[in-house]
Formats: sequence, structure tokens, C-alpha cells
Amino acid sequence: YSCEEAGYLASPCPAGHGLHVHAENVLLEVLDENNQPCPPGQPGRVVLTLLQNYRSPFIRYMIGDIATPGPPCPCGRGLPLLTDIQGKTRPLLLLPNGQRRDPQVLMDLLIAQPLSRAFHQFQLVQETADFFRIRLVPSPAYQATTATALEHTVQTHLGFAVTVQIELVDRIPLHPNGKQSGLIVNC
Repeated sequence: YSCEEAGYLASPCPAGHGLHVHAENVLLEVLDENNQPCPPGQPGRVVLTLLQNYRSPFIRYMIGDIATPGPPCPCGRGLPLLTDIQGKTRPLLLLPNGQRRDPQVLMDLLIAQPLSRAFHQFQLVQETADFFRIRLVPSPAYQATTATALEHTVQTHLGFAVTVQIELVDRIPLHPNGKQSGLIVNC
């Protein structure tokens, strides 16, 4: 497990119990929404303090990852254990009733076959609780029915009548960090 800012953070446990944190180089904390340490088995935000970077210190730096801390490892190494790395945090969708929902299932539905054959890339942009824009780089398989199917997928998954606008584009703009973002939530 590594990140661009800090390099290697953890390596596989020799006994296969997860990933051992390189505690000699980094203080890796897994914190909940109240900035308290997560107990073993509870996912939280990864926060780093680099112990070897004297020139440009990172102190309690949130790298945007979600991980799950583990219990003391039975292998006997004595280093902190991560049992799962869920990946980057992402914004939650805002529903018309004010609740928030993780977008993963919706994103998976949007790239499911046969829909995904109709486009090379897509980006879901939520402008308000009831207005979504889907930017598509269409493939030769794109048809007018693709837009209807995408609108139906979003509305059915969310369980609300929301407006879905399809925007055909030549390319999806990159995030200022230079990476591609499949989801943008502006509300």
C-alpha cells in the first residue's frame, strides 16, 4: 500500500492477515468522522504523519483514502495492521429528501453492460438534489435510446423523479490534479 505523497505505507503480512504499516517511517491513523481512532474492523479516513521527511513535513495529512484497521496481528510482528483498503473517499450523492447516499452502486449500474458499450467515458455530475448531468464520450454504438436508459437507471436507483441531462462531449475534462473524475457532486 503506497501513496504518491509518502511512498510505501504498508506491506503484506507474511501470514496473510492484511497489511503491516511501516511504523518506522509513518504514523498512519484511521479516523472516524469525529477525528477519533477507529476500532479494529471499522473503516475510516487515512491520516498520515511522515516520520522521515525532515525537509517538508506532513503532519496529520489526509490522503483521501478509506481503510480498515485490524486487531493485533497473530503473526507476532507487532506492527499496526490494516485489514482492508477501500480506496479513495468520494462525495456522497444528495437525495431530494435531504439524505446522502454512497454513489458506488449507481456508478456500477451506469457502466454495466450493455449500457457501457454506448460510450468510451462518462462522468456523473450532480448539480442539485434533483438535477444530474451525465457527460458522455459516445462510441459508435451510441443511440438515442442510450440517453433514455441512463435517465431511467439514475431515477430508478435513487427512487426519486430527478432530471437527468445527457451531454455528449469529445472528452471529459480532467480534475485540476490531472486525474479523471467519474463523479462530481456540486451540492
